This record gives sequence, C-alpha cells and structure tokens, in this order.
Amino acid sequence: MPTKGIYQYASKDPEAPCLVFGDEVRSRGETLDRIYRAANGLRSLNLTKGDHLCLILKNRPEFIELIAASGISGTLVTAVNWHLSADEVAYVVDDCDSSVVFVDAENAAVGMEAVKRASGEKVVISVGGEIDGAMGFEQWLEMQDANPPDDEVAGGQMLYSSGTTGLPKGVERLPYSDDPDTNFEIGDQLRAMFPNPEEGVWLLTGPLYHAAPYGYTMAAFHHGSKVVITDQFDAGETLDLIEEHRIDSLHVVPTMFHRLLALPKSRRESFDPSSLIMALHGAAPCPKETKAAMIDWWGTVIWEYYGATEGGLTLVSSQEWLERPGTVGKSLPFWEVIVLDEGGKELGPGQTGTICFKSLLGRTFEYYKDPDKTTKAHPAPMVFTLGDIGMIDEDGYVFLTDRASDVIITGGVNVYPAEVEGCLQGHPAVADVAVIGVPHPEWGEEVKAIVQLEEGTEPSDELGAELIEFARSRIAHFKCPRSIEFEAVLPRTDTGKLYKRRLRERYWAEAGRAI
Repeated sequence: MPTKGIYQYASKDPEAPCLVFGDEVRSRGETLDRIYRAANGLRSLNLTKGDHLCLILKNRPEFIELIAASGISGTLVTAVNWHLSADEVAYVVDDCDSSVVFVDAENAAVGMEAVKRASGEKVVISVGGEIDGAMGFEQWLEMQDANPPDDEVAGGQMLYSSGTTGLPKGVERLPYSDDPDTNFEIGDQLRAMFPNPEEGVWLLTGPLYHAAPYGYTMAAFHHGSKVVITDQFDAGETLDLIEEHRIDSLHVVPTMFHRLLALPKSRRESFDPSSLIMALHGAAPCPKETKAAMIDWWGTVIWEYYGATEGGLTLVSSQEWLERPGTVGKSLPFWEVIVLDEGGKELGPGQTGTICFKSLLGRTFEYYKDPDKTTKAHPAPMVFTLGDIGMIDEDGYVFLTDRASDVIITGGVNVYPAEVEGCLQGHPAVADVAVIGVPHPEWGEEVKAIVQLEEGTEPSDELGAELIEFARSRIAHFKCPRSIEFEAVLPRTDTGKLYKRRLRERYWAEAGRAI
C-alpha cells in the first residue's frame, strides 16, 4: 500500500477530520476505508490500468474518494461538466471510451439521458440518491473489500478542453510513475513552493470538474488537510466558512473576488481574515484594481498562478505582484517558461512572443485521439504552448499581453467560439457569424455574437433573442452569447479568415487591456 499522501496521514491520526460537507464529517480512517473499497470496486467493474471512468458529479465527498481510488487503481478520471447538454455529455462519455459512469442524483435527468444517447453498454452508479436503472453508490461500496488492492498502480486524469475548432478533446495526463508514492513525492516538491501548510484546512469553492479546483484540492487532501466542500460558490457563505473552520487556504477565480468585494461594507469590515495563509487565484486574467482591493482587504495572502489543464505553472506572491503589477509570476520546478517568435526562435528578456512551457520531467500531455492537435501544441520536443502572448522580464517574471487563440474566458471558464459559431450557423437566418469575448466587470469577459443575416432578413431585438434561445437549446448555457449584434458584412480576408481582432478592438479599447 502507498506510504505517502492520505495513506500516511490516515495512519498517523485516523480520527482526524478529513472531509466536511455541510453537517457531514468524515474522518481520515473512514475516508481511507471508502477509498480502498472504491478502488476494489473499480477493479470489480473490470477497469484496469489505462481505462477511463466518467464522473458526472457535483462537489461532494464521493467525488474526492473516487479520484483517490482511481489514483491507486491505474485508471483515468474524466470529470464531466454537469452544466453541459445531454448530447455534449454523451460525446465525452463516448470519446473517452468509458464503460462506467457515476451520476449525481441531482443531475439524473441530464446524466441518464447522456448515457442513453452514448454508444455501447454503460454501468451507471448513482451518487447522493437513487436513480432508476442505476446501482446506488453506498450499496456498491458496501459490497467491496476494505483491504488495499493487491495490484496498486498510479492513476491519472483526462479532463476535456474544447479546441478552437471541432469537438472537445481529452487532455490526457498520465502519472509520472506507476508507483503512487513516486507521484506523491513529486507532488511534495511542488507543494513546498506554495505557502499553504501541511495538515491545514482547505476550502473547496469551485467545481471539481475544472482542472484547478481538482488539482489543488487533491494536493491539499493528500497533504493531510481537512477539506471543507461547497457545492457552489456563495460570497457570504465563503466568509462564514472561513471564520467557522479557520480556513487557511482556498482557490478562487476573479469573478469570486468581484462578488466578495460586492458584499455589504458592514460584512466586509466584520470579516476576520486572520486564519488565511493563501488565497490562490488564476484561470482568468484579474483586473489590477480588483486584485489590489483584495490585497488591501485580506492582506498579502493573495497568490496568483498561470497554467492550464494541459500543465505548466507559474506562481507569484502579493509582495512580488505589488512590485511588478500585472505579472503572473515565475515558473515553478518541473517547467521552464520560454518565449518563441513566429519562426520558433527563442526570444530574450523583454521581447514579446508566444509563451511556452518546457517540461523538465520529460513528459507533457496528449490530446486524446488527436495526434495532429497534440503536434501543433508542441512547437518543439517537450515544449508546449497555451496560445498566449507575452514576455519575460530580466528577473524571470512572466507578463501576459494577449491571447493568440480566440478562446473566451468568462468567469474562469473557457468558451471556444468555433463551437458557438457552428451552432448559430444552423439557424436559417444566419449567413455568417463571429463570436468574440467583450469586457465584463464581473465575469472578465462576456460572449457576444456578431451576425451577418441572410439576404432579405431584417435585424431586430426579437431576432437577437431568438438566436440566443436557439443556441441555449443546443449547447450548454454558459457557452451561449449574452448579446447579439448585427453587421451588414463581416470583415474577412481574401482567404476567408475573419478579422476577429478588428472586431474585438471595438470593445476592448476603452477597457485598457487586451485580456
């Protein structure tokens, strides 16, 4: 059995609280028992090394237990965004070749419809309640052996990230070693770069189907922290939980900062932030004014990172950021940040180009079943890019200035215009369409569609509302445009490429920033 991670801490103090969800508190010992049972249960479902399992779950203790169980059974977790439509979920379930799906009872309608539309037979296990046609999680768990699996092998994850064109792709990140303890040792080295303590108290605020809440929560869990779980973010509740549990660390996105700052002045002034050591933020650009206001309120506990589902990581403290406003920090061990020009030549300090991460561990990632996309994301061996533009200063601090790709980041969530454009082009009134991100004070960016209508069709507010509803009936609501603008002719090159930068500049000029 592994000797590090939660296994080490459960052996040290099995009665210590481990997972807190509302009034429910699970000890380390109880949690470890459930992890072993779940790992053996995955084996009983004929899942072996390299096989995938899908989790269509809201934040809850079972989510963390299943990730941990996968981590010692060699399987790959695909956590699915439960806001997606049934067709979108069915595509992910099929594409990752999963034969086992865990469905939250609260999402039974979408989850079961997705399973129905997916190809092949699926084993469905319901979590948090009964679902017709599914085995109950607790019943399944009780049937399993509580001893460590005989053939423990490290597992990994494959979360999905839509591309700028085409359907979503799985980002396959395999463990560095088949030995779980070796992977925990690498995690130990990385965690040492962050200020949050071993055996601390972590607050989960964002959805576990996103890479950052997933990764940072599991890191805290495997370093002995008590994890306090929320199933959705609420600004007032967040302050209450920090005070009640003496939270020392949490992960947030800029939209959450905005909502916290919007609380009544009396609540903000009465809040006691003294337990906080690290409020880690990333996933989207944070306005300088918002970040400065949070540092002024909570103190220099605000830390920022830059990375993605694909990997790579930089980190910056409040003190460093105040000295260099706008930086996303320096690269952490295991990666080196470099800047390349359009020809692939490495640029020096202060020169602007494509930001790239160079893996120093000899492993990056693959886009599942898409070798061409994998190749395009790697301009050199062990070097990959997220498509961002920026520079590195003389001291190694990274600054982002723009995005090379058209991706929109709204509330910390990626929206890929090609998917939305493809949806809207299915409406008979649409001749051409460009989907862009425009500034929004809370979400960072908002999805806007600029539409060229078919000849003889007149623009109107009613038609705009119809187009928005058309999109909402076909794709997840968070991807859909919040506003529609009509244009006589969209600007395109002679080769047919849209001048999206020209369209975006209309809205971003007054924002004082490009991302």
